Amino acid sequence: MGVQNTNIILQGMDYETFVEQLKKDLFNDNGFVFNRILTFQQTMEFLGFSRAYLYRLIRKGEIPFKQRGSKKFFLREELEEWIAIGDSLQEHNVESLNDEF
Repeated sequence: MGVQNTNIILQGMDYETFVEQLKKDLFNDNGFVFNRILTFQQTMEFLGFSRAYLYRLIRKGEIPFKQRGSKKFFLREELEEWIAIGDSLQEHNVESLNDEF
């Protein structure tokens, strides 16, 4: 049984537009699938942090990173987990404050 053109609508787009948008979302300028390992610059962009703030987090040991020589690298998965843990800690702190009042 062959695949038929069914004109699927996804997120308000036809199939071809959806596939093109997905390619843009998944591939960077070099044609690589979203990097598992991020450079310092990519991490700044991913997190929306300034260079100085990211260096401060590294210096304080507050953000997970890897280092090879003078280059610092970040694992996307670790950053996502770090963000999730930060969110849950903030929620816990807000609940603790609410309990005090």
